[in-house]
Amino acid sequence: MFLQTLKLTILEFYQWLVPLMAIFYAYRIVKQYIQKKRLLKGTVLWLMVWLMVSILAIVPDFVSVNLARLLGFKDHINGIIFIAIGFLFLFNMYFNVTIEKLENQMTDLVRKQALENQELKQKLLDYEKQKIAERVASEIPKGKAMNDL
Repeated sequence: MFLQTLKLTILEFYQWLVPLMAIFYAYRIVKQYIQKKRLLKGTVLWLMVWLMVSILAIVPDFVSVNLARLLGFKDHINGIIFIAIGFLFLFNMYFNVTIEKLENQMTDLVRKQALENQELKQKLLDYEKQKIAERVASEIPKGKAMNDL
């Protein structure tokens, strides 16, 4: 059945353009991973996305009809739209969780920095008071009482 859908026919414009774009973006993703700009989890996820997009572009009918049949949809377009919306919600939830983690980390970091700043200001103030006290003590001649001044 799969071989029947891959008949030697002239491909539509998008059927060769989308896989070429996927190869380009897959190359960039792997390059970013090698340069330590991406994590393994994100790299694998995006490679899978581009692989699925390429397969869907090359054999759209085969994929959409079988997915619709698997999920119980009567129309294959409804199955594809349902899956796409599901992935969008999944990505949205993932990004929301990531943003919340980053916001919490940033809040903790700002609080820690503010406390350290306050401690440094207090140490500087104590140091200045000590220097002023030393200067005042050195200006008072030895042997004279405070009442003599």
